[in-house]
Amino acid sequence: ADETYDPAKMAQVVLAGKMHISDFFDKADQLIEDDVAQIGQGLIADRSSERLGRSDANVIMIRKLWEQELRALTEDRPLREWRFSEETMPRDDGGLRRNQEAAGAAR
Repeated sequence: ADETYDPAKMAQVVLAGKMHISDFFDKADQLIEDDVAQIGQGLIADRSSERLGRSDANVIMIRKLWEQELRALTEDRPLREWRFSEETMPRDDGGLRRNQEAAGAAR
C-alpha cells in the first residue's frame, strides 16, 4: 500500500539527493516541485531586530515595496503594474545599469 504523502519529508529526500523530482511524476496528485521549492527556502528569518545601514538602502526599498504590494493583495486592492526600462534592468552584479553608466561618466 502507498504510504501517506508527507510533503516536508519527500521534499527533504529530494533536497538530500536521495530521489529526483521525476520519481514523483506518475503521481499526479503530488505536486512535489512546489513542496521542494518551499521547503528548500528554509524558515523565514526574523528580521525585526535587524539593524540596516546606508549600504542596505536597496534591501530596505525592496522590503517596503513587497510590504506595500502584499498589503494591497490582502486588502483586495489592485497591484502595481511593474515595468522595467533598459536603464533600470538589474545587472549580474546586483546594481542597476544606470548606476554603472553614471559612474563611468563621473570618471
